[in-house]
Amino acid sequence: MARRLSRRSKDLVCMRQLAKCGYCNQQLCDAFEVDHVNEDRTDDRHENLVATCALCHAIKSRHVRLKRNWEHMKHALNTHLHEFRDRWRCGAGWSDLPAWLQSRVIRQDAHLYAHFLTAVPHQALVLNKFSYTGPPKPTYRTGS
Repeated sequence: MARRLSRRSKDLVCMRQLAKCGYCNQQLCDAFEVDHVNEDRTDDRHENLVATCALCHAIKSRHVRLKRNWEHMKHALNTHLHEFRDRWRCGAGWSDLPAWLQSRVIRQDAHLYAHFLTAVPHQALVLNKFSYTGPPKPTYRTGS
């Protein structure tokens, strides 16, 4: 079976998680795996991908295959992903990545991701006040 995700895509998933397993929060080595959270291997949206250690990937996949409850793993994943995003928002960057991952991603990748997470809030992007409404209406004076 052909590899669907490029090495670069996998490395960017790992970078967003600061090289930590999404399930157990342990430091990943360069042999990390990428899990499709919803088990759909064709769904390669970054929201559906999580970098994991081999053990957590195997446990999660086995729970899903045997139709066991894996809510505790989902909860841990959501908690850890929020922590990773908060760390990026608070100043984490390329220098916080392990050397093996720094050799695979470039500084601009980390800078762009950090910028993406700290983008201007939506209310600042409201441009209605600049929309064209036509020429001003004349005012007429009436009376004395």
